[in-house]
Amino acid sequence: MSSLIPSFLEGSIDFEGQRLADNLTYYFLTASGVFALAAGYFSNNISICVYIASLLFVFGFVLVVFPWPFYNQHPVKFLKP
Repeated sequence: MSSLIPSFLEGSIDFEGQRLADNLTYYFLTASGVFALAAGYFSNNISICVYIASLLFVFGFVLVVFPWPFYNQHPVKFLKP
């Protein structure tokens, strides 16, 4: 557990992790917007739509912005000089 905290605070992700974060951002925000719109439409309540969209946006923010360890599964090996 103690080795996870320094790697989490370091903030490094690899190129495949960047691609994964980009795809997660696009697909998750699209799906959460459609879900929030559908929930607001079927409940006839705009506040439910806004609350669900806000909650899913914050969840997506936490999922994508922080450098979670699964974003660094393919680290780049540099050549020694």
